[in-house]
Amino acid sequence: MTLSSVQIGLNPHESKYTLTYGAGLILVLVGPSFLLKYEQYAVQQVGSLFVFGLISFLTFIVLSKLTHTQINIIKVSRAQQPSPIMHRSLYSAVPAPMRPIIRKRRLARLRIAPPNVNRVADDQRNRAEMDLACASIRVGKAYLRSVPGIPQVQDYYIVRVDCRQDSGQEKHMNPVVMWDLSASIREFYRLREKLAIEVQKKHRNVSIPTLGTESYSFMQSKLNNDVLAKRREVLQAFLTDIQQDFGQTQAFRQFCQAF
Repeated sequence: MTLSSVQIGLNPHESKYTLTYGAGLILVLVGPSFLLKYEQYAVQQVGSLFVFGLISFLTFIVLSKLTHTQINIIKVSRAQQPSPIMHRSLYSAVPAPMRPIIRKRRLARLRIAPPNVNRVADDQRNRAEMDLACASIRVGKAYLRSVPGIPQVQDYYIVRVDCRQDSGQEKHMNPVVMWDLSASIREFYRLREKLAIEVQKKHRNVSIPTLGTESYSFMQSKLNNDVLAKRREVLQAFLTDIQQDFGQTQAFRQFCQAF
C-alpha cells in the first residue's frame, strides 16, 4: 500500500527537502571513497608515465651513442681508404652504357706485364779502360740550358768517349765501351784543376795545356750557332792536347772522375 505525502502528513516542500538532504548525505558518505580511488589511479598513471619517459630517454641516449660510434667507424674507414671511395664516385659519374667498356679497358691494362728493364748499378758497371792516346774523345753537339741562380743561359756540350778497339766492333752504342758526357765550361775548368793536382802529386814532367777561354768566341754574350761552333773547336783542341800530353800517363780514371 502506497502512502502519499498527504497521507503521512508532509507537504510537498518538505518532501523535496528530505530527498535533497538524503542525496547530499549519500554523496558526502560515498564521494570521498570515489575521490580516493581516483587519486590512487591518477598517482599510478603519473608513476607509469614517469617510468615510461625515463625508459624512453635512456633508450634514446643509448641509440644516439651507438649511432655516433658507428658514424665515427665509417668515417675512419673512409679516411683510411680514400681511393676506393674516389673510384666509386668517379665510376658512378660514368654513364651506365660506358661502364662495361671502361671496366674492360682497366682489366686489360692490369693484365699487361711490367716492362723488362735490365737495371745496372753505376758503381757495378765495368767500363773499358784504355790509354787516353788510344781513346776517341769528341766534343759534339752544343745546347743551351738555364741554371738556377745564373741569369744568363749556359752552353753545354755533349762529349762522347769511345773506347772501342775497332770501329766495327760495336754496331750500336754500348755503355761499356762508349758513353756520352754532358759538360759545361765549368766542367772543363774542373778537369784542368784535377789534372793539375794529379801532376803535382806524382811529380810528372807533363805540362797542362791551356783551356783557351780567353779567345774571342768566349767573350761573346750572344750565343748563336757560330759562337758555339768556335767554342766547340777550342774545347776539342783542349781535349786533343790532353790526349797527347797525358796519353801514356794512365790518367784515364782521373779524366772520368772530373766529369
